[in-house]
Amino acid sequence: MENFITAFSVAQDLEMKTLEENLVQQFQANFMIYVENKHYLNFSFKMMERIFDVYFINALDQEFLSSIILDWIDYDCDSRMSYFKWMIETVNIGDLSTNFILEIGSCYAHLFTCITFSSMYVELLDKYYGPLE
Repeated sequence: MENFITAFSVAQDLEMKTLEENLVQQFQANFMIYVENKHYLNFSFKMMERIFDVYFINALDQEFLSSIILDWIDYDCDSRMSYFKWMIETVNIGDLSTNFILEIGSCYAHLFTCITFSSMYVELLDKYYGPLE
């Protein structure tokens, strides 16, 4: 996996579009293996953003996708907290169940110590339920 991350970074830095595309396709084709082994936790945001392109995101169960992104954020929450907003903008919120949204609050309760996460979670609730009164 270390080689994959290095190759992807080099391809992006040197603008080697064909290599980058091949690596993205390889990851997407073997997605479940990488997810089960939690290899994606070390990915940069650029890698996550590129791999989870619009077409791939729409093919995934949105709760599963949200869990992956949340685990990725939680793995290095100090530097990745701001990407919760990216998750809110990326995931089709309408496909998330009420239970799942509420579970985010309990499963990731430790993240609420960060004001950024708290305010973005409220934004997620607003998008899902409408503005809180």
